Amino acid sequence: MAPKTYSGNCHCGAIKFNVVLPIPIEEMGLNACDCSICTKKGYLFVFVRKANVTFTKGAGTDGLGGGILVDYRFNSRMVCHRFCGRCGTPFGVVRPHMGASEGFALNARMLMGVDLWSLDVEKFSGGAPWRPYNVPTYPKLKELLAQPLEDGEKIYHGSCHCGAVTFALKSPWSLDKAGPEGVENNHVQECDCSTCIRSAGMFTYPRPLNRVSIHTTSPDAITTYVSPVGKGFGGEQFCSTCGVPLFQQLIGPPSGESCLGPS
Repeated sequence: MAPKTYSGNCHCGAIKFNVVLPIPIEEMGLNACDCSICTKKGYLFVFVRKANVTFTKGAGTDGLGGGILVDYRFNSRMVCHRFCGRCGTPFGVVRPHMGASEGFALNARMLMGVDLWSLDVEKFSGGAPWRPYNVPTYPKLKELLAQPLEDGEKIYHGSCHCGAVTFALKSPWSLDKAGPEGVENNHVQECDCSTCIRSAGMFTYPRPLNRVSIHTTSPDAITTYVSPVGKGFGGEQFCSTCGVPLFQQLIGPPSGESCLGPS
């Protein structure tokens, strides 16, 4: 089969690029790593050579968005998990000072005209077992776990990758089961909007909001991105340091406007 060119971008448009794949992506399939950072970011990779990627905007210092995008490194610091610091879109995993013939992992979620749900995904283990990941925990998790729970309630805890943001959710029922009638079920849903498809948005919607407790290590630990597409009633929130998507902030209509539901 002949090579095929795809266009891609982060959501806010800070970077735009074209990538030439040796065969159509439908024939290549996608790759998903189960390591600590890739799981949190929801990457779907295609492996490409640097020479096959041409930036039309935001090429930066290395031709792959260096200095335009944000780099996050950990453990050996040999690779960079690169993301847009404005909209949070994960770009992929690159190495410093790459030559044109060297390959890297590109996040296929940025590519336009690709039906991700129809493609085969091959899972692989890319973690370093000799460097175990210490999962950050919400500082008051022990106190929460010590509190009595209503029948069916369950405590979940989560975090970004670097630990700048940790949280705990007191769910009225297990997320993987349907609760009895009259119990608020926190369904887990994957969104296919233009923002969430890039950041692998998968959400649950707890009510009331005090069911979620959040801790940050600094006032600017979370970046909020309000998409210019739509009415701006909500914003995606991600870790400013490691780029892991975290929450959707519900902003609501501007002052003086209201939403009328069906009567």
